[in-house]
Formats: sequence, C-alpha cells, structure tokens
Amino acid sequence: MVGRESIEKALAEALATVRGAEADIVAVDTEIRLARFSNNEIHQNSVLSDTDFTVRVARGQKVGMIKTNRVSELKDAVRKAYDVAGLLPDSPIFAGLPEPAEYRKVNAFSKDTGDFSSYQMADAAHEAIKRAEAAKVTAGGTVRTSILGTQVMSTKGVKAYNLSSTAQYKVVAMSDAWGTGLSNGAAVSVKDIDFGAVAAIAVDKCLRSADPEPLEAGEYEAVLEPNAVSTMLNVLAMCGIDGMMYHEGNSFATGRMGRLVTNPMVSIADDGLAPDTVQMPFDYEGVPRRKVEIIRSGVMSGMLFDSSSAKLEGTESTGHAMMPGAKFADQAMHLRLAPGDSDVESMIRATKKGILITRFHYVNPIHRVKTMFTGMTKDGTFLIENGKVTRPLRNLRFTDSILDGVLKNVELIGRKTELFSTDVTLPEGYVVPAIKTAKFNFTGSTDH
Repeated sequence: MVGRESIEKALAEALATVRGAEADIVAVDTEIRLARFSNNEIHQNSVLSDTDFTVRVARGQKVGMIKTNRVSELKDAVRKAYDVAGLLPDSPIFAGLPEPAEYRKVNAFSKDTGDFSSYQMADAAHEAIKRAEAAKVTAGGTVRTSILGTQVMSTKGVKAYNLSSTAQYKVVAMSDAWGTGLSNGAAVSVKDIDFGAVAAIAVDKCLRSADPEPLEAGEYEAVLEPNAVSTMLNVLAMCGIDGMMYHEGNSFATGRMGRLVTNPMVSIADDGLAPDTVQMPFDYEGVPRRKVEIIRSGVMSGMLFDSSSAKLEGTESTGHAMMPGAKFADQAMHLRLAPGDSDVESMIRATKKGILITRFHYVNPIHRVKTMFTGMTKDGTFLIENGKVTRPLRNLRFTDSILDGVLKNVELIGRKTELFSTDVTLPEGYVVPAIKTAKFNFTGSTDH
C-alpha cells in the first residue's frame, strides 16, 4: 500500500492543476493477502498490492473520466479527462460535484487483520486440512485478508478517507460418496473468526451429505442458512435497490412504495455505519452515507440514491454513489435483514416436510420487477421430515420470487446474524440471519 499521506498529497497536487472545470478523484489503496488450498494441500499464498485512481472532470455538463493505477500519471490523467469531457455531449443526469461534509467516525480497521501474515494464513488453511484428513475427506478453500484505504478529494473541497479491513475464511469439504459441505466466516478482525469451528462444520456437513438422493420437484417448506440468505439479498439488490433503476421504472420498488411487499416480519435496510458490518461513512462522491430502510415491517419504504438519481427524482443523495463507471446494482453494499427470535434448530423442528439449504450456487435474476431468481442449492442440502433432518439430497434447482414467494411466506427469522463480504475490492458486507419460509419452489434435482 502507498499510504494515506502520500496519496493525499498526490491528489491535492493533481487537482490543483484543474482550470475552468471541477474535478474529483477517488483513490483505492489495496493490499490483499490470499492463501488457496485444495485436495488437502496449499497451492497458493500470495500478496497483491495496488492503488487505483478514478479521475472525473466536469466542464459544465460535459463529464470525462480516466482511470490509472500510477501515482506519477495522475496529473496527466486529469488533463486527459479534461480533454475527454470536451469531446462529449452534455450529461442530462450530472448534478454537479457535492459540497464538503462532515463524516461519522467509524472503526472499520483491525490491526490484527492488517498484521495477519502469510504463515498465519497457512496455519488457518491447515486447520481445515487436518480435520479433513482425520475424517478421510478432502478440503479446499481460501483464507483472505483485505486492507482498503479509500479516499475521495475534489476541487469543491471534499476530503474523505476511510481505512477498512476484512478477513474471510471459506472451507469446502468433499468425499468420494458425493458428499460436500461448506462453511465460512468473515469479520473486520481476523481474531473474530474461529478457524477450527468453521472447518469442523464443513467436514461434518460433508460426512452427513454422503450418498445424496433425488427429490421430486415441487413446492416445499425451506430453511435457509445465512449464506443462502446473503446470496438472495444480493440478487434482490440486482433487481433494483438503486435510484436510477427506480426512476426508469425497472425496479421491483417502482409503483410499490408504501405497499406491503413481504411478510410484516421482514425488515431490510442498507446501513454502512452499523458496527457489525465493514463500515464506510461516505460514498464515492464524498457524500455522507445514510441508513436507508428499504423494507420496514414488510412495507416498501426507501431507495438508495446518488447525486444523479436524486436529481432525477427531485430528492437528496442518500450517500450511495458507486465508483464512477460502476454498475448501479452495486449500490447496496451494506444490506441487512433484521433478526428475529428463532434459530436453525427451532426452524427445523417447526418444519413438517421441507429442505435445509446451506447455500445457493449459479444464481441469477430472471425478472427484476417480479424479483424472480433461479439457481441451485449446493454444499449441503438435506430433507426435513416431521421436525428432523432425515437424509441428504442431491443439489436442487429452483425458480421463485424473492418478494412474492420466499419473503412473503417467511415464518421464522433467526436471532443470530452473520457477516458476509465477497468483494475484496470494496468495503462492503451483508449482515443476515437464517430464515424459514413456508413455500419455496424447486424445479428438480441435479445428477448429484
């Protein structure tokens, strides 16, 4: 990593060259440490360090953008962005650069994560390997730490900085009898991940899921563990938790504000200031990030806006601008499903005939307005009969609506939440519990 002071100086010097225009620069200073293992062997242990700059220059309503990863090229990037802006037509959605603001103080960085060495990563990987070998199965997965220094500076006087850390541990155990099991952990501080416990869960699921059997297609009760819930919320974000899709009428929320869209037990918010996520107090325009309640007690209540979509809707930015040039669906970086008062064991006991799902795989939205999504289960799918897990199942294909199907029919929500952070280049994290739904539509079994 280059470091805050050096980058801050370079940004100020580059912005000082701007004449007859306004400009901002986003810098993301990154250090990623990664260990990969498979077939009970570590095969990669690496460190990636990089700094990316996104330069945006506005000449009135004409906006040019240039990216570089060299500090020495920043001034040249500003000049090029200025020239590019002159070649473009006016942007009808550009709302001007935001004014300076005050930001909430957050604690998004852990020194323990920053100091976690390659040797310690190898030790974490070995936790899974030794447990897999003892059970006569094989393990694969990743150990990863990510340190991000994010800065936004502009000619308007915006000056924002956030240092964040994330540690991630994923284990997939596999047996010759087609058994697979997954478990994972994520935290701001690597000390909050119990590597042995995560590995033990993956191996146990692998052993219990051996010799899986097919299941007839149909509508079943389902218990979704937090990993599956996190993936489902990510797909919901793709279906339109952003102001631009909402304005264009392509969001599931369009025309549904103030209406009941899920079971009243369900509340979903985006909150980048919550202490149990990877905190980020501002967006990539330097606007303070607000907590936005998307669904409150089942009612469609809010939307995420950056300055452009806010301009179109005649409202204010909620501090959810992404990096210039990024896709709008990435705006929901800190989704959280409010916990309930149940747990997975109670959900299983309350299920007459249903499916216990560890995670989803190969998931895609197929109708955003209707929140229809499709995919398959993976790494631990089990049949529940009369309140007990009775046998392992082959992976199941599914197609259903997130709002009108899964969340409309929620019956129980877990009290314990887990953090899921998948994009190591962003300070993001979803915080979710397990859920039980009365109806989930499965379309068939896979071959194994």
